[in-house]
Amino acid sequence: MTQDDYNRWANYHAALFGFTTETDAAMFEAWFYAFNLACYSAAELMEVSNWMATTDQKPAPGLNLRERHLLAIRQRVTALRLQFRQAQQEGGSRDDWSACSTCSGKGLVVVPNPRSIVDDLWVNSRTCAVACACTAGERLYQSNVASAQKDRRHRPPLRLTDYEVRFPGWREMFGRKARECSAFDRASTASREVSRLAKKTQAPI
Repeated sequence: MTQDDYNRWANYHAALFGFTTETDAAMFEAWFYAFNLACYSAAELMEVSNWMATTDQKPAPGLNLRERHLLAIRQRVTALRLQFRQAQQEGGSRDDWSACSTCSGKGLVVVPNPRSIVDDLWVNSRTCAVACACTAGERLYQSNVASAQKDRRHRPPLRLTDYEVRFPGWREMFGRKARECSAFDRASTASREVSRLAKKTQAPI
């Protein structure tokens, strides 16, 4: 996994979960070293991010939010690799999850929520899931269409191909949002520091 591949994933994950402080940037640097030693791929990490965004996580007592994320990433990548090994032992090839570089076979892709996009700008961090253009995504979409025909309250997800017609630059939105949040965090830190220094130098009354 190259640094650029990792940075694209890190920007995506950071914007998705709000990990956009300067401390988070240092955390992602430390993660890169560990992930490279474990030979994680960008496709695996993207699958994990999408999975975490659409799946309720089990509680992990004693761990903070970021520690839980790291644990979930390690556990999910391990599970994916065990699935692959099982498929090989059964005489099959890679499962759908490894065939698609966008969703890794999950069928769902997390994207900026259309209601949160104004003039091609993602104005907040709300997201939604759309059906991927791969085989797994189409299978998931058709399954949801069948469910909607039985129950009108059920709405199938939007297709990624339809979403990209309206928002072709959605991938870049994640990177821009991460940089924006990081910049505002630095601005906030600078503001607090100026206020702290002003109070420190202010003559006592």
